[in-house]
Amino acid sequence: MVHRLRLVVVLSTVALVLYSVTASAEGLVLLPLDSCGYEVATALIERGLLDAVVVAPANIEALDLSRTRVAVLAILSTATEGFLELDRPLYASTDTLEVRAERIVSAADLVAYCVYRDLDALARVAQVLKPQSSPPVLKIEAILLVVAVAVAATLSVGKELQVRFREPLRRVAATISISLSLLMAKTKLGYADLLNHPIRATILEVLKTRGVADFGELMRYTKASRATLEWHLWVLKTRGLIVEVKSGRRRLYKAKP
Repeated sequence: MVHRLRLVVVLSTVALVLYSVTASAEGLVLLPLDSCGYEVATALIERGLLDAVVVAPANIEALDLSRTRVAVLAILSTATEGFLELDRPLYASTDTLEVRAERIVSAADLVAYCVYRDLDALARVAQVLKPQSSPPVLKIEAILLVVAVAVAATLSVGKELQVRFREPLRRVAATISISLSLLMAKTKLGYADLLNHPIRATILEVLKTRGVADFGELMRYTKASRATLEWHLWVLKTRGLIVEVKSGRRRLYKAKP
């Protein structure tokens, strides 16, 4: 009897995990490309404004893109080089990128939350990202790609990806429509550059030298803001390069061998 109960518990747990994975695959995926995008993405989920999951850009190829809607949040960056010169956010469907005034995330709202913690602005972002039962052009089952950027916002994903993003998106801004397959093909080539960032390099160097460091120590070494450091630690954790261990109220980090 005990063995049967254990089996039921195990099978129930497995079923729950499989259901969660399936639900996530069919739901909205938030793909932040910088610290502000990460803040917005996590806030939308933690406050219950969106039923979504946050995925690292390096793991996007593992998603079943035929069943997943992807929202890319690239708002303000910690990068110091390269600019993405767009003055409006964009939506993408499976076949074409189209700009629709009623379905555009306001860059001002994104910045308002990151800088001033404006909850009304966050709610407006959530409203735009929520799936609609009958959107004007985009189908719910189609891949949706949101690129939300401020004027001259920089990307913290390395020079190669910046260059690959720039021309396709400029053409979109000029012509309003471009092939999504072309955009995805160009962006996938640059995901390895996510690790080429001075703050992430400093984090890894500190952890390899000291063995372990807490969040406050890493802030002092990197001279990064809390939000920026949270973003870079998350990128390193999702790539499996560091691990986080909680000790009371402290968060300790160490590099994986």
